[in-house]
Amino acid sequence: MQISWLVLMPPLLVVVLAILTRRIVFSLGVSILSAALILHDFQLKPALTTVGVRIWNATELGYLTSWESFWSAWYLFICLFLIVLGIMIELITQTGGAFAYGQALRNRLKNAKNAEVASLMMSHLFFVDDYFGSLTVGSVMQPIIDQFKIPRVKLALLVSAIAAPLAVLCPISSWSADIIMQLRQSGISTVMQEGTVLLADPFYAYLMAIPFLFYALITIASLWFMVLTRTSYGTLKCHEEEAARTGNLFGGKIALTRRMKVVDAAQMHNSSIWDFLLPLVTLFVTVIIGIAYLGFGRIPIALFLGSCCATLIGMVYLFMRKKLKISMIPDVVRSGAMLMLPSIMVLVLIWTLSALLKNDLATGNYLAGLLIGHITISLLPGIFFLLATLISATMGSAWGTIGLLIAIAIPMLASFVPGAIPVTPDQITIVFPLIAAIISGAVAGNHLSPIADIMLLSSASAGSYHFDLVKAQIQYAFPSVIASAIAFFTAGFMIQTYGILLTACTAVALGIVISITMIKTLSKLS
Repeated sequence: MQISWLVLMPPLLVVVLAILTRRIVFSLGVSILSAALILHDFQLKPALTTVGVRIWNATELGYLTSWESFWSAWYLFICLFLIVLGIMIELITQTGGAFAYGQALRNRLKNAKNAEVASLMMSHLFFVDDYFGSLTVGSVMQPIIDQFKIPRVKLALLVSAIAAPLAVLCPISSWSADIIMQLRQSGISTVMQEGTVLLADPFYAYLMAIPFLFYALITIASLWFMVLTRTSYGTLKCHEEEAARTGNLFGGKIALTRRMKVVDAAQMHNSSIWDFLLPLVTLFVTVIIGIAYLGFGRIPIALFLGSCCATLIGMVYLFMRKKLKISMIPDVVRSGAMLMLPSIMVLVLIWTLSALLKNDLATGNYLAGLLIGHITISLLPGIFFLLATLISATMGSAWGTIGLLIAIAIPMLASFVPGAIPVTPDQITIVFPLIAAIISGAVAGNHLSPIADIMLLSSASAGSYHFDLVKAQIQYAFPSVIASAIAFFTAGFMIQTYGILLTACTAVALGIVISITMIKTLSKLS
């Protein structure tokens, strides 16, 4: 295969098909096949063989053949971690642990502001997974916020807007597991081998990118400002005025009677807040211990073992509390695994496509050849943030966007550095805001997309009309997107002169000020 413009077709095809079909698995599958066809000059048989081999390699099922090879796997442990995390989420949900938080708050809240603060605080406790928070917080808080005539769309917004930003900032969440694997897949490794473009630990690269996750940090700060100062505008303000005037919590529409039933009344009886906190605290502690013992190079194993310990300890505790029965375990395991199955399918396909784009088609190197000499490297974080936002908004898949762009951006950035590849982080410190820009854009795009799954889950759990949430979230994401874009362009020009810490602090402070100023202005105009 001769490198040509055709190497740009597979990533473009994913975006176009996702817009037309709204089916991310189908879109990724077609894109993988197109990449293999381009690689083999459109010969079907070798292309299908390559697809099969790449998918098999992505699952790492071959590592199950021996005990030694099993413990050297990476992708496999990420998938296992997600399955066990799903089981732990289902365990907490079915035994009523999450509802204990709501019960504890019911008699302590004095006004609407207190109820909204409690909703945000509860969302912070669900940092391990955005699905976990989206499915649970709305259902738990519904009867509480109804007491204070808070419109349902506001509850849905507080749940939806904060779920993903919290998950990307946490090093032991389901998002961090995917991001670490994407970084490794893109050529970031401590071992100098074929395909390595940046000599660094993937987990270290992710940790260094966290201070540059401007959209997540700006969104969380903006939401707290909105709640603490009782500031609103647009759709949300209309719903609040309607609720105050008539008591209708749905913007004047017919009240929705459906409500996501997460746990039955029997399990809510005598629930303790420790039914909820113990598994999460155990997960955090055991993962940190696992990382300290195994080292940063074996993060997936630490995540898997930590989640196993947390789930087992949670089960034993709930058995002792008589909240869990042996007959419930098969359903908990099955439901938890099924909860994460769609994410695992998307991950395997993303890993497969990423490998084809980086190793076989060299899409990043091709783009670098087009851009070198035409744009400065300082513009890349801002450009990739806007590009990731656009792609994520049209695809409706943040994880798909991250996998697509990371595989292109890292090899492309390395090509900007004169000299031999691989390079070190000291040579291109801008790699950290670039990684963060792609992650931030993926989250921002999901907040703008009417087909994003988190928005749908949040509106369902909060009992809000879905399109009301879409309108409100787009209106409130807009200031954060503008502020984040300015912050990333600022960071791109500052980092090579002022270093990582000063650049990150300056840019995020600038972004928060811009976002809050825009929110205050829009509120006054409204």
